[in-house]
Amino acid sequence: MKEYVKSELVSPCGLYCWACKKFNAHSCPGCIKTKKKNRCKVRACVIRKNIHTCASCDEYENTIECPKLNSFMSKAFSHLFNTDKNASLNRIKKVGSLKYAREMYFKNQLAIKKR
Repeated sequence: MKEYVKSELVSPCGLYCWACKKFNAHSCPGCIKTKKKNRCKVRACVIRKNIHTCASCDEYENTIECPKLNSFMSKAFSHLFNTDKNASLNRIKKVGSLKYAREMYFKNQLAIKKR
């Protein structure tokens, strides 16, 4: 379990890589470690700001205000996988990436589910 409960497995937008089928099939190293050209604006923003996740960003008081995190593509992805990135990032703000990773590991979830 220890190797899968790492804050590094939490993506910039709050997804937990270990619960992802592509990650477990070894076809994706996680979005921060990927060497492929990635068009994700959230990832680029987090790397540029030198922060781990959007939960650490101080540009917006609430992550729902961020146009990158709440773009059409991001909303489509959230709908497709039934994830609530804003709830996930708020949880990360509250408990930290490591505890969040532990919670998602035990629930075997990619992120907090939409209600």
